[in-house]
Amino acid sequence: MKKLLVVVLVPLAVLAAVGAIAYVLLIGPIFALPVGVAVAESALATDDLILLAGLNVKHMVFLERWFLGRPVISVSNGRPLPEAADRGIVDHLRAAQVDPRGDVDYAFLALYPADGPTPHRAAVLVGRFDPAAIKAYVERDLHGTPRSVAGIPSYEVSVTDSATCQPGPVWMLTMESSWILIADPSSHATLVPRLMNPRARRGLSLPGGVPSAGPTC
Repeated sequence: MKKLLVVVLVPLAVLAAVGAIAYVLLIGPIFALPVGVAVAESALATDDLILLAGLNVKHMVFLERWFLGRPVISVSNGRPLPEAADRGIVDHLRAAQVDPRGDVDYAFLALYPADGPTPHRAAVLVGRFDPAAIKAYVERDLHGTPRSVAGIPSYEVSVTDSATCQPGPVWMLTMESSWILIADPSSHATLVPRLMNPRARRGLSLPGGVPSAGPTC
């Protein structure tokens, strides 16, 4: 009986050990997200937040490769970029030399109350970016106007609607090497300091009445 237990348990123990080592060395790093994800989530969670949605792009890309072997939908499809007014978010990223699958780890969308029927909106992309390349694209293709928000270089952008030939809504953009913020002017002014200086959020209460502990220094 003891020999039987040894024969059964030893291989199981070996498999468990191999699995644990594989997770620590291989799988864990693949699924690990940068600290910037938590920073962005906390920055977006203001007292008046209505909705906060997140998309784990890094995990989705991993699962796509794991189960399908290759992307089902190509980012470029071998086609040239459409005009700036007709570009979607993926086209804008391509034009700014950002690889949506390789450079973006996480995407957030937040909604905030507004006086009108349309809520204020903000989006944050977390990953690895080249601010110089993005700024060049915003100035060249989107004709962005440089602004300073809380001392941080940003851009004001309004793209003409190709269907109506009328100016579209005004958006504010701020880009760093680890995140990109796109928001309406009101939300942008609130969120930029929170993203740039997480310590400034000390004492704020998150939605649901749960107080934020803040830094402990």
